[in-house]
Amino acid sequence: MKDKSIIRYHKVLRTAKAAALILTAALLAAGCKEADPIPETRYAGKKVESITAVVSQASDLEFQGTYQDKILPGITCLGMDLEGMTEQEAADAIKSQTASMIDNKSLTITYLDKSVQYSAADLGYQIDADKMASIAYSYGHSDAFPINAQKTQDLCAQGQDVGLEASVDEDTLKAVVSQLASSIDQDPQDSKPSFADGKFSFTDDVTGYKVNQDVAEARIEQALLSDDQSDTDKDQTVELPITTIEPEVTKASMDTTYQVIGEYTTYYDASVTSREQNLKTASSKINGTILMPGDEFNYNQTVSPVTVENGYATANIIANGEYVLGIGGGLCQGSTTIYNAVIRAELEVTERWEHAYPAHYVPIGLDAMVYTEGAYNFRFVNDSGYPIYMEMECGGGSLTVRLYGHEIHDASRTVSWDSEVVETVPKPADKLVEDPTLKEGQKVLFESGEEGEIVDTYKTVTDNGQTTREFFTRSNYESSPDIYHVGPNTTSKPAEDESSDDSSGTNTEDSNNSGTQQY
Repeated sequence: MKDKSIIRYHKVLRTAKAAALILTAALLAAGCKEADPIPETRYAGKKVESITAVVSQASDLEFQGTYQDKILPGITCLGMDLEGMTEQEAADAIKSQTASMIDNKSLTITYLDKSVQYSAADLGYQIDADKMASIAYSYGHSDAFPINAQKTQDLCAQGQDVGLEASVDEDTLKAVVSQLASSIDQDPQDSKPSFADGKFSFTDDVTGYKVNQDVAEARIEQALLSDDQSDTDKDQTVELPITTIEPEVTKASMDTTYQVIGEYTTYYDASVTSREQNLKTASSKINGTILMPGDEFNYNQTVSPVTVENGYATANIIANGEYVLGIGGGLCQGSTTIYNAVIRAELEVTERWEHAYPAHYVPIGLDAMVYTEGAYNFRFVNDSGYPIYMEMECGGGSLTVRLYGHEIHDASRTVSWDSEVVETVPKPADKLVEDPTLKEGQKVLFESGEEGEIVDTYKTVTDNGQTTREFFTRSNYESSPDIYHVGPNTTSKPAEDESSDDSSGTNTEDSNNSGTQQY
């Protein structure tokens, strides 16, 4: 190609020089006639040099005229000869030649275990023929006119090939990547448990995926614009950058043996139907609760609202240190029963309060008071690493809580609790309540008071033949006065035989602060 360009270049020069020689001859003839005789030895050389310069200038002018608006000899684009073409003609020729390159160029995108092939054009790939033609034309035309003949000759001798000028349309590529990502991206899904017939079953977990779209676009653009111009029709492969997001709870990690890991039963007087109704209502809201690892159980949140419309009845509660009727009486027995099942499962208790006075349905120091409208709650966390199913049954005077889960302790391990009274608080002065149904001076013991007690509870663990006993909780139970109903103007203490038959029938359940309402 270079040799042919040089031949064409010299052919043009010869044509230009032939015309210049005719002009030179005429000039010489004219000069000889008009000039004075000059010795040849003195002026002949200068005259010849002047004639040669004229001839050279004439040759350059002829070459300039031939390629003034055309691409010079020796200029190619992707191997295609562009000599003699105008810039527009070159652009059209380049478009025609590169059309097949775009059609044949493709790119395969792989992800996970799939792959999809795209044409380069679909990804926004485009060849700028106008720019390539402009570059080709600029060789020899970029300097101020006239063209330097020597530089042009050197260019023709060495040759110059214009490389591929391609780009990727950003919007087109972004749309393709976004659409592809939408078919891949998904949130992880944890394995979900269900419980029936004392057994857990689990749904399959789902792995999540997230495409890094910015990195994907950069990789695809780089592949399309790679410098290997000889392989413009070669199929290239790009792997999508995908972040894998594992679910927190997998079926494999949860699918194990399950059993009762904590159980406790308390009892109540089934003849007090309002109390039983409240316990049954609470049980219905708690029974079937599944706690995943790390979940916290919130008693008040689960059983609320404590209203008649939500199934609760009026029963004994403690308000301001006295037993009165209120909606939801008995709910503390529900929280206490759960508490005792939870500590036997050795789960983490995050909130527990003792009553104002010891509850009759559980050993002292092992109660858990709640008040759904105040700051007293019962909460625990499932820190076992496995799901827990809560079963709560109420009826016939008994309330039972069973916690099903995976036993993480050795089968031989046993736990028990005992309490010690570390301090006794004397009863306060008697409380007299005037009763118009009594005679003047008559006093009747309505409710026996109790001494207050500070109680420490200890946990004893026997594991692998080793027994340890450690402090567990401290409970502060308030003292309460003897309460007398008295007739008008009565101030003296009653006779021993005047005590009321109702003293043992009063519910002595609930409170760790006599100034608040407790169930």
